[in-house]
Amino acid sequence: MITASRLGQLPSPVALRLRWQALAALNVLLTEADDFRDVCFTQRWIKGAALGVIDNQQDANLRGVFTARGAILRGYDESSPLAWSGASAELELVDRETLDRKLGAPREFHRFFEFPEFRFLGSTYCIWRVAGDTAWSTIPMLLGSVALQRLPLAFLDRLTGTAEFVASWVREYFDRDVAPDAVSRLFDGQAIDAATLRRFGRSEDRSVVRTMIAQIGYPCDL
Repeated sequence: MITASRLGQLPSPVALRLRWQALAALNVLLTEADDFRDVCFTQRWIKGAALGVIDNQQDANLRGVFTARGAILRGYDESSPLAWSGASAELELVDRETLDRKLGAPREFHRFFEFPEFRFLGSTYCIWRVAGDTAWSTIPMLLGSVALQRLPLAFLDRLTGTAEFVASWVREYFDRDVAPDAVSRLFDGQAIDAATLRRFGRSEDRSVVRTMIAQIGYPCDL
């Protein structure tokens, strides 16, 4: 369980990006419908930056921007004491990004807040790591109380969990059994090929899968 006080458990931005891409590729293999894909990754989002999204379309989401200079992640969890209620005055506060931009996020990441895909109605946590740093940082507010320090940060467990953990999530969310070793192959960066499609029961035109995987930037031999 990743919390503000346990950010040391997070891997480097490069490793986190690779895991996000692998999970996005797994989602492509599990479902053909974009509406049911809760993990996405766009390798060429804007110039010099990639965007990852995890969204259960109910009460939590996570956005992450990755560049050659590092990464910044913003997550929202409705169960957090920092979640906004939806009141107009509070929405105005969120739109100014007081929580993130004015309370610690490095200036070099500020430009990403201009894009709605990343801003997305505020957050309950924000973490970042600049190239050269030895650890992830977060907004001071999360470290200001014991309760907030101990609060699980939405979806970071999926980005750090074992293949067995992710296979269990697939079983719960998709009602499908996926062998942990199939997940491990993706975590190891092994290219998606015809045998992979057969294993996941994907029978449509290979070019469809190839196009979606290319957007993610995951290795593909189709």
